[in-house]
Amino acid sequence: MERCLGIPKRNSMPSWMKKRWVVWPVVLGTSWIVLHTAICVAIGVRDDVGGADVIVVFGNKVNEDGAVSPRLKARLDRAKRLYDSGNAPCIFVSGGLGYEGHEEADVMQQYLIGRGVPTSAVVVDKTGYSTYKTARSACRFMESNGLTTALLVTQYYHVARARMAFHFFGVNRIHHSCARMGPEIGEPLVLLREFLAFYYYAVRKYE
Repeated sequence: MERCLGIPKRNSMPSWMKKRWVVWPVVLGTSWIVLHTAICVAIGVRDDVGGADVIVVFGNKVNEDGAVSPRLKARLDRAKRLYDSGNAPCIFVSGGLGYEGHEEADVMQQYLIGRGVPTSAVVVDKTGYSTYKTARSACRFMESNGLTTALLVTQYYHVARARMAFHFFGVNRIHHSCARMGPEIGEPLVLLREFLAFYYYAVRKYE
């Protein structure tokens, strides 16, 4: 009867309220992503360099011809400069077997040795298929050798998650240095991935 007489149903929601329930979650979610990303970027781009027991370099892509990718090259070059400056006596390189058929850690070791870093100063870890596994292996290496302070080398957007992983594995004395390079084509997607990965790492179990 109400519909026939043109009287709106009592439980119907006005259109402006419906729009509000759609818009506000989007606004809040976007603001959360932007604020989180801004904080992580601010942490990552500002170096926290100090004396450490070991420099830890996170692996990345190796090209099909065996050359390091620009991202990995930036990390290794930064690690070498830190080593040459006396920030740590050894460099822990961690990576896995890539789709291109190369062991990232072996290539990283050879790259550093080819640029003057002594073989004895490079520790190779071939289990670093992820940030989690690199942190786990590096922290186990540190524990077994009585080391307490790590200096992490990676790109700025990865620093916050890497530091968190080391903290959850029991290393609390952590420095970091940003491996600087030019803008990357997929950088916005990388930042979004890091946002999601950060909270996954925040709640996951650590062995």
